[in-house]
Amino acid sequence: MFPVKYVFGREPPPSPALAQYCFTGVSTFKDSWVCALLLGEDTIAEAFAQSLKMWITLSGGTQPATAGEDEAVIHFRCGDVLSGIHNPRYGVPDLAWYAAQVPHSAKRVLIVGNFESSQSTANHRATDRRGDGRCKHLKRMLPEFITAKTGKPATVVDNGSATLDFIMLATAPFMIGSVSTFSLAAAAVNGKGKSVLPACQLFFTYAGAMKAVGFKRLSFVPFYHGLQSRSPLLVAGKDSAAAMHALAHAEGSWCGFPSVDC
Repeated sequence: MFPVKYVFGREPPPSPALAQYCFTGVSTFKDSWVCALLLGEDTIAEAFAQSLKMWITLSGGTQPATAGEDEAVIHFRCGDVLSGIHNPRYGVPDLAWYAAQVPHSAKRVLIVGNFESSQSTANHRATDRRGDGRCKHLKRMLPEFITAKTGKPATVVDNGSATLDFIMLATAPFMIGSVSTFSLAAAAVNGKGKSVLPACQLFFTYAGAMKAVGFKRLSFVPFYHGLQSRSPLLVAGKDSAAAMHALAHAEGSWCGFPSVDC
């Protein structure tokens, strides 16, 4: 068993209660990366699939929106990470990184994220609202950029809640994540396809641990440009245009070094 206590600073739950600990409902999925190391790739994916069936039943049989077999889904962490005050381990890779991860086989790209109009009031926190002005621009820029670079139509999907965003990511045939444990959790439980996440400090421990216990559907790809959440361009509230330009033109380095090293 991988030394989970060493990684997460706490004991793993008792084995008989493991499934209940990991999946008492969709609301607990954000913690599923903790369980991923305990359960392993195939078991965590099956646990998610069973929990999703239960969630659909409890929701009156309403089927959540999911991606088609020829669609890739991007999670774009926005909101709080563009506020200029968030944890410095977070941030936004340049837009070209996202475009480069879109597989040739995809015919269309769907984008979800904590943009202002794609989240319910309960899920769009005060810290997210601090970045709304920049996110409004990125909500327009990112699909245009993806389409221009890949030739594939891209669109932002307004699911209305973080839960529905998570389901779309965790069931996608190809998922492209952001610097976010929300992305990591969705990738961990996605048993349908492949997932790609940015190689960054936030994921350093998790990436090594997940590789050690045999995760194969998830890969971490380096990026070399982007804005950390406390970048001077984000802290200076009047420099939003410069921040958007930096993301679109691959300017600025991630803490001065390639992201995989910092």
